[in-house]
Amino acid sequence: MPQDFSNKVFQRIRRWFDDDTRQTTLEFLPDPAAGPLAPGEGYLRVWLVEGFLAKARTWGAQHHPALYAGVQLNFLGAGNKPTPFSLLQNRPTWKAPGAYLNFPVTTLLPYSGGTVEINAALYRSSDTGPIGLAAKVVSGLSSLIGLPLGVVSTIADKVSDGLDVILDAQEEDPELGLHWTMAPDGGGGQSVRPGYLIVANTPHGTLPKDLTIKNDRLHGNGVPLEGVDFLVLRVECRAARDEYWLPELEELRVRAVDAYLNQQLETFESLRRTAIYIAMTCPDFSRHDRLRVAKVVTDRIDEVKLVGAVPPAESGLGHLTAADLPHIDEVRDLTLEELLAN
Repeated sequence: MPQDFSNKVFQRIRRWFDDDTRQTTLEFLPDPAAGPLAPGEGYLRVWLVEGFLAKARTWGAQHHPALYAGVQLNFLGAGNKPTPFSLLQNRPTWKAPGAYLNFPVTTLLPYSGGTVEINAALYRSSDTGPIGLAAKVVSGLSSLIGLPLGVVSTIADKVSDGLDVILDAQEEDPELGLHWTMAPDGGGGQSVRPGYLIVANTPHGTLPKDLTIKNDRLHGNGVPLEGVDFLVLRVECRAARDEYWLPELEELRVRAVDAYLNQQLETFESLRRTAIYIAMTCPDFSRHDRLRVAKVVTDRIDEVKLVGAVPPAESGLGHLTAADLPHIDEVRDLTLEELLAN
């Protein structure tokens, strides 16, 4: 059974962060052009942007930083169980100031409410040690990040469990770590919104006051930050996806069209209902997008009634773009019963 995200590694990072608060600076730089993300109205993704351990220069060639990052949040279909996403990267190049990372910790996730917890840590590693070997395995799973959310979440659970065992067995505290929690706007604390999360291994007040991000690099006083251990993550929030891949719904549409043309009307209605229900409950989409996708699914299946023949290729559902979906204002009050009745 998958472990709760409050595993030993998470607890160790949080304890390190809490114990070292006076010696650590943690800041969140919100995107000034964007407000908080409301539950059900968009998506969230966390990126590793930049990391540097100044002390790594003294470790010798056999050791280098390894970065562990974890994110926990709820999404539709998880039974209200928080789903963890964990990543471990092992990069000797992080010895260079401002090492450029910029890769995702999570896939694009629908934000349905509740808290979003982020934790990250830089560990001392080697290519042949347990952490280094684990990083190679986890890095090889990055290509799975575009799979449907149900598959990704299952893999994420297993990866988190495995990393928990490996990192906890080292019995070493991180060289640098952070813990950050976001909540729906109005509930107190930091709202879920886009921006950059920065942690530096230096007491509060010692970093330049004008910290900025330029070209995904941390700057202070207008120049790239050097000389201190630091880590930068980015919280991305967006109202909609750019693309929607719906192979399962396309298969149902094709079968429904074939049933209608062969006068198998009961089968047609059954397949139509199934496709609409899947669209309205798909965990990959936000509440708003489920309505928008369901409307497109309904219209494109029903095209066969209008033309009495196989609809044109552009009526397919295999791949949709944001432009193919109606504006949310057009379907905001649409119900499942109304879609099924059309």
